[in-house]
Amino acid sequence: MVTEIIAAFYDELGLKQREHICYQEWVSESAKLSDSERERRKQDLNNLMPDSLKKALSGWKHDNMYALQAIRITPDKQSDGHIRIYLKKAGQPMSVTLPYAERDITKLEARNQTKWTSSVISDKISFIDEDGLDDFLHCTKSATFGFFKVNSPQLYFLQLIS
Repeated sequence: MVTEIIAAFYDELGLKQREHICYQEWVSESAKLSDSERERRKQDLNNLMPDSLKKALSGWKHDNMYALQAIRITPDKQSDGHIRIYLKKAGQPMSVTLPYAERDITKLEARNQTKWTSSVISDKISFIDEDGLDDFLHCTKSATFGFFKVNSPQLYFLQLIS
């Protein structure tokens, strides 16, 4: 059995790491697959991910809609590839520092902007339907949050909230 750290994430207690456990027999079996079969299986798993995530997010629905929040990131909150975001959790103020890179930012121009992007940025919180959720998850590569620039150099942090 091989254990490795595959993801780091932040919660209210700070940086956490998620371990991935890989059994040697799985690695051996995978090595026997052709490149095309390995790629097909990888694509099959990627196709299942949004459905699994949507199922997990179903508990976050409010009248069959999902709440999406936008937080404007000012330059003073950005430094050294990190962004400090101030939030409230259970009514208590807290801050989270997230790593980011320019490649992590989804840039939406007027021609590819969706209806939810303009409403969430202008209203700070907006509700999106299943189609909006699909689009958001596509933009964030199946994450519940992401960094966006919409029609401007202004950076926003958008997150689904429960």
